[in-house]
Amino acid sequence: MITILFVDDEEAIRSLIKHFLEISGDLTVETAPSAEMAIGMMKETIYDAIVCDYEMPGGMDGIGFLTLLRNEGNQIPFLIFTGRGQEEVAIDAINHGADFYIQKGESPRAQFADLVQKIGQAVQRRRTENALRESEKNYRNLLESLPDLILTTDRNGIVISLNNPGLLKQVRTDLIINKPWTNLITSGESRKAQDAFDIMMVSGNPMTDLRTSVDPADTRREEMPVTVYGTVTRSETGAADGARIIFRNIAGIEWAAERIRAGEERFSSLLALLPLAVIIIDPQGIVRCWNVGAAHLFGWTEEEAIGHPVPFLLTDNEDEFQKILTWCRENEKIRNISFPAKRCNGSIVRVILHAAPLHGPSGSV
Repeated sequence: MITILFVDDEEAIRSLIKHFLEISGDLTVETAPSAEMAIGMMKETIYDAIVCDYEMPGGMDGIGFLTLLRNEGNQIPFLIFTGRGQEEVAIDAINHGADFYIQKGESPRAQFADLVQKIGQAVQRRRTENALRESEKNYRNLLESLPDLILTTDRNGIVISLNNPGLLKQVRTDLIINKPWTNLITSGESRKAQDAFDIMMVSGNPMTDLRTSVDPADTRREEMPVTVYGTVTRSETGAADGARIIFRNIAGIEWAAERIRAGEERFSSLLALLPLAVIIIDPQGIVRCWNVGAAHLFGWTEEEAIGHPVPFLLTDNEDEFQKILTWCRENEKIRNISFPAKRCNGSIVRVILHAAPLHGPSGSV
């Protein structure tokens, strides 16, 4: 349903227009005898369009009303509907921002049908424009909320626009707009990046996972490692007219990965130095780690033990060992259990067993 505000100083015209416009069932019409009253009504009700007479003696005329709205930034669809037919009136209306100018004629049926059609066109056009602006606003907000630096370039790689993420604060902004996108990349690697860009523009295939680095704004800092992704943008005809380039800062990821690697190396070194037998078993009872101490105590090498069930179990203590695994899966720690075990040569050795659960990244054992 479309809600119309019709403004005309003649009561008979207001009643007639309201009656004929509402016959279609698609329009609801409210009327006002003057622009001044219409302004007050607009403070209480949201209208989809305004239809206004050109001349209204004794107060603000249609062009004055239209000019006031446009100066306030109000872009509501506005149609001038009047008996004056001079060409200069139509030009005056359009120049001041009217969507349509419609002249009252001798055939009411035809002019009302034309008015209904023009109202529908004006409202639909404005709704489409508003939806497009809202979509563009949401898209821009999304881009600016992303931590990645996103550039739009022309087909030659010259930067046209960019979003505004935190990464942008860490690089030299004077190297970006209206400059080649590779200006951001460390000089020794810019050729490789440009080659990848050229291949993307010719083939149409995305540029994926290009590992490189960018120069920081603070020259005292080290180069920033990034991963670069790219896709071709196309015109309405389907021709490649540019690209969208994404820079993702992976310094934090690489730092975390390095910390993990360092932790794993320290853990492996510790296991190798311990004189005690240390074994890591997965929830299914398969050996995943077998240190030097275990090899010395039981006789099986690391290569022989890893990937296989625990080799030192005796037939009569398999059930007891399964209970220990069950307790560990339930996050219990086991200490000082005397446990008979067999060696690789078949001899039996009694060991003091300690066991504790190890948790993965998700928290599961």
